[in-house]
Amino acid sequence: MGGLYELDKMTSMKGRLNNHGLMGVTLQHEFRPKNSVTFSGEVDTKALDHSAKFGIAIALNSWFKDKIGLNNFISNFLKIYIN
Repeated sequence: MGGLYELDKMTSMKGRLNNHGLMGVTLQHEFRPKNSVTFSGEVDTKALDHSAKFGIAIALNSWFKDKIGLNNFISNFLKIYIN
């Protein structure tokens, strides 16, 4: 079972609960077209003594990555740590 609620045009919240007792929540905000940040969490409602899972994701389109020089940063980072 799950649902989606739009807080505004650029922000949405999703929730779900499955038959195994896992409950997940996601909050996504699109700060520019095709550029978003997502916060998510999941908890086992049948075992609350166990730790919950949390995550953050950032999605950038190629124009934005080029504008801030992220592609060069990533390629230089990979060259340093892969070699």
